[in-house]
Amino acid sequence: MSVPFLTNDQISDATLRFLSQYHPEDTIPVPIEEIVELQLHLDIVPTPELQRKFQIDGFLSRDFKSIYVDDFVQSSRPTRYRYTLAHEVGHLYLHRELLEGMVNFNSVAEWQEFVKGMFGRDRDYMEYQGYAFAGYVLVPKHHIEREFLTCLPEIESQLSQAKEAGISRTAYLDFAVGAMASKLGGIFDVSAEVIERRIKADGLEMRIG
Repeated sequence: MSVPFLTNDQISDATLRFLSQYHPEDTIPVPIEEIVELQLHLDIVPTPELQRKFQIDGFLSRDFKSIYVDDFVQSSRPTRYRYTLAHEVGHLYLHRELLEGMVNFNSVAEWQEFVKGMFGRDRDYMEYQGYAFAGYVLVPKHHIEREFLTCLPEIESQLSQAKEAGISRTAYLDFAVGAMASKLGGIFDVSAEVIERRIKADGLEMRIG
């Protein structure tokens, strides 16, 4: 197996194709659970102690029909649960053809051994692409740009005191990005960390004066 390198733009484009097919309503927050169950017809299987015993939040079954998710994450960490579903959907959408015929496991431990046995570069590419897909599918590029600009005046007003005191942009930028991420996280139903990564990856922090 050789996992191709994909740029962030390529992954973003893939998520837009995915959403146009499975969520043409183009609303936010993206209803990833409904897409998984009603559009992709995948079973979501709550699994006790998946995180504690195996240090993973979820995985895609070898027949590509189920996503197993740590039951605590599902019940108590909603943004992480949504991100886990989106990550596994990313593997299904981007990597199914690569994995078909190669995946053969009957337990979580065997799944981990399969992953460990992958060539390091392939494993790194695949995981990065899964994480990036999750970020782009839950926070579509056109939506974050619009919501960022909508919220920007409020964030800028919070910076007025720092600017009046002569504090440099470098010194207050982290606060501004964090404040924006906290606000947008609720709009997209994702963690602030996901939004922060997108703000930086999309160059939106350059819009903060």
